[in-house]
Amino acid sequence: MNCPNCGATLNEDSLFCTACGAKLEPALAPAPVKEPAPAKYANVCMQCGTPRAGEELFCKNCGASLQLIESEAQPAVSPEFPAPSAMADQVSVQPAPQPMPVQEQVPPAGPVYAQPAPGINPTFEAAPANLKEFVLRFGDERTQKTMKTASIILYVFAALNLVFALVSGNLPLDAAILAGLGYWYSRTYSNKCAIAFLAYAILSMVLALVYNGTLSGWLILILAVLIFTTTQKAQKAFNEYQRNGQIPMQ
Repeated sequence: MNCPNCGATLNEDSLFCTACGAKLEPALAPAPVKEPAPAKYANVCMQCGTPRAGEELFCKNCGASLQLIESEAQPAVSPEFPAPSAMADQVSVQPAPQPMPVQEQVPPAGPVYAQPAPGINPTFEAAPANLKEFVLRFGDERTQKTMKTASIILYVFAALNLVFALVSGNLPLDAAILAGLGYWYSRTYSNKCAIAFLAYAILSMVLALVYNGTLSGWLILILAVLIFTTTQKAQKAFNEYQRNGQIPMQ
């Protein structure tokens, strides 16, 4: 069988001409023969997969061209990965970072103190100056009540001795001593004052035993012992606080 378009000899089962690609129909009008340009052809049809038997330019099964397009023959460059030359044009050389200059810090001429906010008066709580301030700030409730009550009782004993001296016509020496000890103790809760009051109570009992032959002044001695033991405990805690800042009374 011959192609009516180009006159090429074809197989009987061919539906399209393998030389010019024309459809083999009886009514096909003849056309001038075209010389195929030299090109590269695929060995397998890219449309239907029919293998190329010889020098066919078109697929004998579907009629698709077997010529390789020049753009397909060249390796395509992915848009995500541009060519090295294009990447070289796009990349700009960045200068190396320069180190920041180090500024010297000038020390202040004197100490700097924070300024309080307007309308606020700052308060600074100083350390206790004596045993009384320490007990009132850090002491337990029992110790505070005992020392405060002992100070009042000393004034009461001084007042009773003053009345007794005025009634009996004697000098109010004991009243003056008790009043002085009461004032001293009520102002500072001093341990020295507690020792002096204990010594006074013992001396008073000894003198009463020597001159009168009786032991009197038991109440003053009991109060002196109570004041002495309580003050000793508080003084020990105060010394510990002054030594290392601890508050063992709490």
